Amino acid sequence: MISLFTLLVAAAPTPEILSERSSELCNGTIVLNEKPEPYVIQRGDTLTSIADHFKRGICDIAKANSIKNINLIEADATITIPGQVCIPDNTSCLPKTETPTKTNILGGPATYVVQQGDTLSAIAAAFQITLAALEAANSQIPNFDLIYPGQVINIPVAQGSQCTIQSHIIKQGDIYYDLANHYGVTVGQIQALNPGVDPTKLQVGQKITIAASCKSASGSSGGKGSEKSGENPYWKGKWEGPGAGGYWKGDKGNSGDKGHSGDKGHSGDKGHSGEKKKSCKAKGS
Repeated sequence: MISLFTLLVAAAPTPEILSERSSELCNGTIVLNEKPEPYVIQRGDTLTSIADHFKRGICDIAKANSIKNINLIEADATITIPGQVCIPDNTSCLPKTETPTKTNILGGPATYVVQQGDTLSAIAAAFQITLAALEAANSQIPNFDLIYPGQVINIPVAQGSQCTIQSHIIKQGDIYYDLANHYGVTVGQIQALNPGVDPTKLQVGQKITIAASCKSASGSSGGKGSEKSGENPYWKGKWEGPGAGGYWKGDKGNSGDKGHSGDKGHSGDKGHSGEKKKSCKAKGS
């Protein structure tokens, strides 16, 4: 499973490296190679490592190959390495990030299962909450710098808030980042609702579980609404609160698993279909 850290953090070169490289290219220390060439992506490659190897701009390579998400490339795919330019573009395609200010999410789920390579800061970013809020909800962790795969951590949920839970059928180009924006939720919520799903290997026609129409206790919405309804084979039950202590209780008398896992994704077609809605609610204490 790919970690949140891998998916959320673009390992871009430092400003010092970029400045030095631009200077070398522009003053003639490095002879520009203006001829494009093909390259087959190897397992473990990133656009950053490829750009570093060929001394090209990350965003120049992204533009030459119509890559929408620089953090999502596929092994064995052939891309075009564009000719070198005097000043490589390493910034225009970087995702715009904002420092989270929220201390909880709307509706749930209230737990997340740690994946290999995860850090609390990366998990907080995926749920768009502050690191301090995530740490406060997990006082049972003795050392916040030491978390392990399979560990269940609490996600703070606004009391009285609720979401509908429905299925989404994956379409060509769908990724978690765009789905989160479309349904008005966080990438972390999608990750937590889809344990075992690798977001870099989504298949057209695959069903995943989506939270949508999330609202606070006062009724204000956290984002866009849900779409066409239909049967939801994933969740049969309701959210039992309060807050971060909540869990899913199944219709057949067995309580829902608190351990949800998943990862991040990006870019795609906005014609998303949903299915039958269930209530995801964190009751007040």
